[in-house]
Amino acid sequence: MGLRYAIAAALWIGWVLPFVHKFAGPREKAVVKDPNARWGIILQGVAYGIMWGVPAIGVPVWRIAIGLLFGAAGIVITRLAVRHLDKQWRFDAALIADHTLVRSGPYLLVRHPIYAGMFAMLLAAGLLLAQWPVLIAGIVIFIVGTEIRVRSEEKLLRSRFGEEFETYSRQASAYVPFIR
Repeated sequence: MGLRYAIAAALWIGWVLPFVHKFAGPREKAVVKDPNARWGIILQGVAYGIMWGVPAIGVPVWRIAIGLLFGAAGIVITRLAVRHLDKQWRFDAALIADHTLVRSGPYLLVRHPIYAGMFAMLLAAGLLLAQWPVLIAGIVIFIVGTEIRVRSEEKLLRSRFGEEFETYSRQASAYVPFIR
């Protein structure tokens, strides 16, 4: 069991690294925020927490392998997304003065690739560590939290970009590729 926790922790360290310099560096002040999005973050955190808290006994090798694949995908997607967002990345749902609608890199497929990466990391942790009922509960809680975040962020983007955002939202899925 200790090895699975070590693998999950290593994946999470790899996932969080692109954000470290974002928190440490200078930041532009947000001009518009939606504080309600914080509820989504709280629910996402609860979903992650339960994955780590109720360990599964005797996880088969195939679950570990698939968990590693989801973790690697989550890291790659998130790193690309943070790179393409650059200075526009925010912890809160917010817009900066010169905010642009990013539609390059992973944003070609999904409007919220960081949430896609977070979902992949949730699946990785769940497959590596959790019992099936806990994994399913975590997925449900995570999706509720993510929907809160997505709706908050998209409300801000619609207010700023109007029809340009509407067109984009018809072209790209929210955070799970190919699922509208």
